[in-house]
Amino acid sequence: AMAEPLRTVRAQLVASLGGIDEARSPWLLPPLAGGVERFQRSVEAAVRDTDTASQAVAVLPELLGAEGERRYLVAFGTPAEARELGGFMGAYAVLAARDGDLRLASSHRVLNLNVFFKGSQLTDPTALPTSYLAMLPQRFWHNMTATPSFPTMAAAVDQLWQPPRAGRLDGLLYLDPHTLAALLEVTGPIRVEGHQARLTAGNAARFLLRDQYTE
Repeated sequence: AMAEPLRTVRAQLVASLGGIDEARSPWLLPPLAGGVERFQRSVEAAVRDTDTASQAVAVLPELLGAEGERRYLVAFGTPAEARELGGFMGAYAVLAARDGDLRLASSHRVLNLNVFFKGSQLTDPTALPTSYLAMLPQRFWHNMTATPSFPTMAAAVDQLWQPPRAGRLDGLLYLDPHTLAALLEVTGPIRVEGHQARLTAGNAARFLLRDQYTE
């Protein structure tokens, strides 16, 4: 339903760019000329945002389970201990999506994966960098993020998350405390069991990185 309105908005934005070109003149005073340039940059940014939204509208139905349930592994990274992707994987969740509804299927500390996948081997280690293999991600899941390449991490997870030991996965997400804080700008504040104050976009990262331990 959003696809056609987005196409209309994009066409109008592109048309306005043509009008901006007509408005340019060497006779414009600097304050006016600067205003035209700033307006052009804002319209160009809006065109890019509209393109991104159009791509999202095209793929989101399938990603959110319009054609059957989709399951995603969510890796929660924390820079409290550095890894090449940004931080080590301290916890994880499995997120299920069907017909646009999201459900938290499970959520645990990463140590659970070390135990659950004990003895598992990568199906094709030759496809992964030697430096990454040296971190033994198949034994230590907190080292899954020991690569600056997210596709490398996704490939390792895909090789290990295999039946019959584990169910099907359709994708991988990586979030750190600052990402979670940014998400709260969309959802609004939330409450966490055992914590009196609400988590907001302004305090969530600090709470996850430090305050939860000091409290």
